[in-house]
This record gives sequence, structure tokens and C-alpha cells, in this order.
Amino acid sequence: MFFWWLPEGDKNYRKLYQEHVSRLLRAIGVERVADFRSGPAKLKYQLTLADRMDEMVALQRVHRLYRRARKAAARQSAQPPAPTPEAVRG
Repeated sequence: MFFWWLPEGDKNYRKLYQEHVSRLLRAIGVERVADFRSGPAKLKYQLTLADRMDEMVALQRVHRLYRRARKAAARQSAQPPAPTPEAVRG
């Protein structure tokens, strides 16, 4: 991906991103974008080409929340189980 993350509040940056990345994608070939294996990258490029940057930022938000939840779940499963009340009383 050319730029993985777009600032949520910077509309001017998003506009420039959309213009320049769309130009690059058209030079690569729009039909080749459809053949990308990475689902998230393909979706982000398709949203960029369609000038749907608000949806792309929303997708980024969802992706960020998903990644945080997965990291939290991994941390939680790596911790030893909490002692039971019976074990604490001894």
C-alpha cells in the first residue's frame, strides 16, 4: 500500500492522497487492482479510486479497533489464569 494510514482530520492531505494514489493506480492498471490478493489493500485502493475517502477513514477506524482487540485477546490468553478463591484460601 502506498500509504497505509491517513490522518482522520486532515481533509487536505486526504484529497492529495486520493489524487496522487488514484493517478498511480490508473497507471498500474485498474484491472490489476482487482487482482490484488490482500483484501484490505484491495478495498482501500478501490475506495481511493472511487473518491470515497470518508469510507476509507471509517474502514481504517474499524481496522484499528480490530487490531487492538486482537492484541488485547493475545495478551489476555498469554497471562496465567487467575487463582481461584479456593486456591487463595489454601
